[in-house]
Amino acid sequence: MKKIYQIVSKLVILALIFILPGAAIAQNANRDGENKGDKLYYQWYLNANVGMTQAYGDILAGNWHGDMLQGESIQAGLGLKLGKHVSTVFGIYGSFLAANLSGISGKDTKNLRFQSNLKEGILGVNMSLSNLIFGYKPRLLNFYLTSGLGLINFSPSVYNLDTDERVIVPGKAEDWDNTTEALVPVGGGLDFRLNNRWDINLETTLRLVDGDKLDGYVSGENTDGFFYTSVGVGYSFWRPKSGPKMKIETEPSMLALHGDSIPIEIKGSFPDAYNKRAVVDFTPVLKYGDQSKQLETMYFQGEEVAEEFMKPGAVIVPEAGGTFTYKTYVKYEPGMEVCELYVEPMSSVKGRTPSTMGDRKIADGLIMTSKRLENSEELTLGAHGFQRNIIVTEMGTIYYVVNRHNLNFNYDLNKSDEAKTALLDMKEFIQKGWEIKSIDIAAWASPEGEESFNQGLSQRRAESSQQYTQDVYDKYIKRVAKELGVSVDEVKQELKFNASANGEDWNGFMQSLQNSDIKDKNIIANVVNSQSDLAKREQEIRNMTVIYKEIEDDILPPLRRATISVNCFEPSFTDAEIAEYATSAPDSLDIKELLYAATLTTDAKAQLNIYKTVIDKYPNDWRGYNNAGDASVELEDFNSAKQYYNKAYSLSGDNGVVLNNLGAMAAKEKDFKKAKEYYLAAQKQGVDVGYNMGIVKIAEGNYNGAVNSLSSHKCDYNLALAHTLSGNYNAATSTLNCAKKSADVYYLLAIIGARTSNDNMVFDNLKNTIAADPSYAMSAREDKEFMKYYTNPQFIEILK
Repeated sequence: MKKIYQIVSKLVILALIFILPGAAIAQNANRDGENKGDKLYYQWYLNANVGMTQAYGDILAGNWHGDMLQGESIQAGLGLKLGKHVSTVFGIYGSFLAANLSGISGKDTKNLRFQSNLKEGILGVNMSLSNLIFGYKPRLLNFYLTSGLGLINFSPSVYNLDTDERVIVPGKAEDWDNTTEALVPVGGGLDFRLNNRWDINLETTLRLVDGDKLDGYVSGENTDGFFYTSVGVGYSFWRPKSGPKMKIETEPSMLALHGDSIPIEIKGSFPDAYNKRAVVDFTPVLKYGDQSKQLETMYFQGEEVAEEFMKPGAVIVPEAGGTFTYKTYVKYEPGMEVCELYVEPMSSVKGRTPSTMGDRKIADGLIMTSKRLENSEELTLGAHGFQRNIIVTEMGTIYYVVNRHNLNFNYDLNKSDEAKTALLDMKEFIQKGWEIKSIDIAAWASPEGEESFNQGLSQRRAESSQQYTQDVYDKYIKRVAKELGVSVDEVKQELKFNASANGEDWNGFMQSLQNSDIKDKNIIANVVNSQSDLAKREQEIRNMTVIYKEIEDDILPPLRRATISVNCFEPSFTDAEIAEYATSAPDSLDIKELLYAATLTTDAKAQLNIYKTVIDKYPNDWRGYNNAGDASVELEDFNSAKQYYNKAYSLSGDNGVVLNNLGAMAAKEKDFKKAKEYYLAAQKQGVDVGYNMGIVKIAEGNYNGAVNSLSSHKCDYNLALAHTLSGNYNAATSTLNCAKKSADVYYLLAIIGARTSNDNMVFDNLKNTIAADPSYAMSAREDKEFMKYYTNPQFIEILK
């Protein structure tokens, strides 16, 4: 026993030799108990404890700790401890204990019992295992070890178990009342923190006494000791005197997410009589969950700070004090939804240890209203191209003999295959039975004759061509009436002719001349054009026909003509027919009609089925895939929508319609950076992306820009959100009042009520919100927009 004691004693003494110097210069280790900060201080504590003693010596019930747990072996003790935390791991203390001590050996051994009262004083060291192993942080439970050196005073008495008489035991040479010996405590404990001032601790230590007299029995090499197991209550008090407090506040007082960052603006003022030689380190800390983010440091210094203590970029503070504004941005990270902003300016003079100017929480957060975007991006359809009342025109030309207006289909030009085919096609076109919008006739004469004659000639040619066309139509109508067994008047249409007599075709002549192979065509053109007098010009042409046979034979005859243009309305299915055929007989519709059919219904499933038909029939047309993507978005099948859009993009390339829709998909996935790239590319292709860009601008924190982009949608939720975020609550309220009512709309109105301190607006709209969607009750309980209502009975009742 003596050898064990000697080894333990030496180890403890060596530990104290190494620990105490380090502890004396270590950093402070207590939190600010008033402001709940994490700043560490040299702080004192007082601990009062009550416990039990268990003797460990020559007179004991057994050879291990559990054997001594007998009624006569357990005595009470009262202790008092005064200590100070000197680092995150170590603390020093002084303690006093007054206790009774007893032991019993049993009849099979010494047949003795002893009792004693004792008083002890200890100077010791605590070591936090929790902070040593896991690093410092304020925690609920803290495990620690303890040791030290002390003095104990005791007065033992030994009694025979049978007679209960006090006896003189072997080795007792004199009365040992008021004996004082050295002791070494070794043990550990568990500290349970109630708050930043109060704690409860459980502790057990073995007190090893430097001698064998504690139990009144001296026996060989044995060393006496005792266990003291206690429960105590501690109170931490005193903290370093703070320097003059600064006035500090955030603007606004509640932190809010702005785009992907948290803007922080702190306004402060220094007190009067500012120390001219002081340097202040101003470092805000954002705390969230179990994490903290130290923000950029701002330095201030007095007017007479020595050069070696100056800080780069420090703001000079006059002796009379002054104001300042601190601005920064914190990149948002998940978990910051619930956060607090702390700051503790630290003042130092001449490089000495900094002293606090007041640790405090200056803001709560985080308001996440900017995240309440409605993904109502506008999608664009591929144009169907379907039109009604399309005008289709078929043309034919009748050629005339020189100076004649009567029809002569034996004339060579009329017998040409080209002329015959054109007239035949025109006849067949008339005989399709389509509604004729109008028939245009343009008649001409060749320019070698006298002008007045040619004008009349072209008029007569127009009339003969009109009569020809009317005859063709009348014959067709008579045949149709006969086939239908009705009168001609029942099926006949009154034709509208637009006949024009254009006289001499000078332009036609010059163009034909230039297209001819006549060697001197440029000379001829110059001669003709040089004559300003019309009669002389006509004469020159007649002269040229004598010299150049090609003019008479090839150029002039085709100019003697009448061109007939029959304009008809192309027949189309009715909307009802198109809608029916799209599902029952899609093969009877072309792609334009199929795409148009999908616009005739608001059923997204029916639309998607039609677009799938388009994809099957026209797999290389991007519109089917793009429009199928739109229908899939309406059905909230975003994965399919994205696949359709990607296929459309592969077929169409940089098509603005598809680019806009890809941007909308990126926005729905909250990738607003990619969405913006798509929108800008679509805009270059002429697509209106204003509304969609407005949503991106809200996500970016550009609220005024968002208002401008969204302003064309007068009663829109996102427009109201942009107004709210920009602080225009009247405009936001007006916009929401005319918007389609939903849980989102009511909830945003409640937020506006909270921001404008309109309690009725808050409560009424929260009731409507929860009636529309009960899940919003949980959102409102945690939403920092309503922080000032958290304890309001009416608010609590609404959210039950």
